[in-house]
Amino acid sequence: MNHGSNAGYPGKGSEAFSLVKAEQTGLWHVAPHGTELERTSSPSGPVYNAGEIRTWHDAFVALLSRLGNCDAASGVTPVSQS
Repeated sequence: MNHGSNAGYPGKGSEAFSLVKAEQTGLWHVAPHGTELERTSSPSGPVYNAGEIRTWHDAFVALLSRLGNCDAASGVTPVSQS
């Protein structure tokens, strides 16, 4: 991954990895104690796919960048989580 382009958006690599894993396994949400909350397909094992993870990472960063530009152009200050 190009960490320079990710500097303003930490955690997008983890989000991309999680999304790809959910798509592959069909398991989207699990309760803290391990109970499945949302499954969209029969169970299957995840397969590491760097290209797919990169594609989603880049899509997340591009979207957030566009949203940030939109906020700046409209004078909106995003809420900061500290």
